[in-house]
Amino acid sequence: MDLRTLYLMFTLISGVRAQDLVVSQPGSTEATEGESVLLRCSYNSTSRPKVGSYWWVKDPGQVAVRNTTQEFMGRVIAVKDRAFLVDRKADIRINDLRHYDSGLYRCAVKLPGFREAFGNGTYLRVVKPSAGISAPPDNYMVLIWILLRGLFYAFGIGAVALGTCLYFEKTKSLNGASPSTW
Repeated sequence: MDLRTLYLMFTLISGVRAQDLVVSQPGSTEATEGESVLLRCSYNSTSRPKVGSYWWVKDPGQVAVRNTTQEFMGRVIAVKDRAFLVDRKADIRINDLRHYDSGLYRCAVKLPGFREAFGNGTYLRVVKPSAGISAPPDNYMVLIWILLRGLFYAFGIGAVALGTCLYFEKTKSLNGASPSTW
């Protein structure tokens, strides 16, 4: 038996080929408590898979990220099989985020003929919703400007009217007319 035949038999029996499977994830993402987040994961392989699987874990503790896990019960949505096999995406969406969802999430992909491959992980930071007063929209700034301008004109008109009344009162009192004869 020659060396080529031995190699071919070993490859067929073990199911391991000299192919690569690489899983990629963004390093970090941030989302607000109560909202949802899309955790992205994609993979590249040297073959076009017809079947395969993927899963997510949260570190520390390697907690499975799926709807049946108590921590994530009913809050996880996975991509469709077509997106996984054709678009090579293994994304998940976590809804109704909670502060304890912060942590490192790792995506794993398994395809026939390859060893399972893990991404480097995406660190999710869940922040509390902002309770501070936000800046008013530009429309409010225009309304405030118009209001202040109107108040300025009203004050000006009132000041002129008061000044005019005082002037005529003083002028009439100097001319000897009493205010009751006006």
